[in-house]
Amino acid sequence: GGRTDYRAVEAYSIDSAFTQDIDDALSVLEADAHSVLVALHIAQPAHVLVPGHPLFDEAATRMASVYTVQGNYPLFPRVLSEGRFSLLQGQAREALTLLVRLRDGEATLEAVQPSLVRLTANLDYEQGAVLLRDEPLWRHLATACEALAQARAAKGAALAERMDVWIDVAEPEHLSLYQTLRNNSVHRVVEELAIVYNEQAGLYAQRHHLPAIYRVQPHQDPQAEAERNPAFYGVRGGPHAGLACRRYAQATSPIRRFPIWWCSGSS
Repeated sequence: GGRTDYRAVEAYSIDSAFTQDIDDALSVLEADAHSVLVALHIAQPAHVLVPGHPLFDEAATRMASVYTVQGNYPLFPRVLSEGRFSLLQGQAREALTLLVRLRDGEATLEAVQPSLVRLTANLDYEQGAVLLRDEPLWRHLATACEALAQARAAKGAALAERMDVWIDVAEPEHLSLYQTLRNNSVHRVVEELAIVYNEQAGLYAQRHHLPAIYRVQPHQDPQAEAERNPAFYGVRGGPHAGLACRRYAQATSPIRRFPIWWCSGSS
């Protein structure tokens, strides 16, 4: 009740091929050369959990999922983190959707919607790259996300090259190390939309005086050393200089990080 129904709208998640707990997805609703309207969906497990519930109390002791080369240790039991709470294709799921318009390197929040989604597909990065290449709406999205990145860079954001690294321990005597650069268009789309979601969530919480956990990085004094000020978490908002965001509320990854889903869901 009270949820916007996106179950008939195409929605996709894009993650590493190894990801089992899927908590974010997106729908491109309309796009042209000037703007893109996108619905950003984040899983919302908190609607069924309250303080005192056994799952709530256990998650509070764990605080976050832990990933190691020998396996992962999820915040919730696997039947939830990789099942009921996960945005699995073909399954109706509760989400918190931000409706955002991207135009000229800027993002404008149009609506915040508790929602129901049913993902069309769970894609890995290679499959996501095909979608960006072959679908006109998604090509516009890739262009819009590149504009977002360049606009942030112009404001002082650090666009560092990132790399995925994982170790195959199937044969302990012969470990294998794999590395993948995250510098193509599909990674850019995923990263920029996560930043958009967290910044818009932070600005929304600020405007409406809602509790939120912010990630803050003060601006660097030009006379100081070249190294940036460290980022920190807090309930008082502030700019994030490294990302060039006015506010940055850590609202993504709710089935992996306890403080996030509890704070965002209970508000």
